[in-house]
Amino acid sequence: MSSAPAAKWFDALPTPKSVPRQLTVKELHQLLRDPERSAGVLVVDVRRADIEPPMNMMLPRAINLPAQTVAASLTSSYSHVLFHCSSSNGRGPRCAAWYQDALQERGMDVNAYVLAGGIKAWVQEFPDEVVEI
Repeated sequence: MSSAPAAKWFDALPTPKSVPRQLTVKELHQLLRDPERSAGVLVVDVRRADIEPPMNMMLPRAINLPAQTVAASLTSSYSHVLFHCSSSNGRGPRCAAWYQDALQERGMDVNAYVLAGGIKAWVQEFPDEVVEI
């Protein structure tokens, strides 16, 4: 009987080359509150099965694209794309890096970011500024 670890969802994908910059929840909050600066910003929540109580909420203006679908779903029509998951320790940084890698390979100037601490950090800092789902 083999005791090999089960394959992870990202094993079939390339290892990310980029290391996107992290934004703190306070930096993102300031950015989203500025109509002029936030016009080209997309916030992508890459959680899938873990959007359940007590974390069944999203950031204002965020879209949900499970990590497994990000590469096929996003275009380059935003100047700044910020990714996050629960804590931004795995899926969020990977997806941000894959997105940045893909657009850089096409010669596009990309600003991909990771929300430091993920949705958990946002909820702790701004509990009244979430959308319950």
